[in-house]
Amino acid sequence: DDPSSWLWGKIHQVRFQHFFGQAGIPSFDLGPFAAPGGRFTVNPADYKLTGSNFVFSGGPSQRFVTILDPAGIQAVNTLPGGQNGNPGGFAATNYNRINPDRHYGDLVPKWLNGETFQYHISREDVAAHAAKHFRFSP
Repeated sequence: DDPSSWLWGKIHQVRFQHFFGQAGIPSFDLGPFAAPGGRFTVNPADYKLTGSNFVFSGGPSQRFVTILDPAGIQAVNTLPGGQNGNPGGFAATNYNRINPDRHYGDLVPKWLNGETFQYHISREDVAAHAAKHFRFSP
């Protein structure tokens, strides 16, 4: 009854479906999470008017901004999920959970809040921020 208690995120939520979820195995899906946005907005978050909720699973695949500055290129981005589709391990505790150690879903909170991370573009900047280094040789 009190409009000040109405929260869009109570009914408008996002679910991140893993590849296995598309095959009917939802063990690695993430969410639902309360989500901003809506139809026809700068934060597109479409939903269907079926059922009793507004859960969606499609939206911006990334939010990438680049500044082409003569002093050096700058860029920021955010992704809906993480950089890794492997939740890590197969213990029951890893199901349906964000796993920051494996970068599985670790970008979900930033994506939901419209926050970005800095891209490292120059060779020196990439090397300075690398988590791992792999050398491939024939």
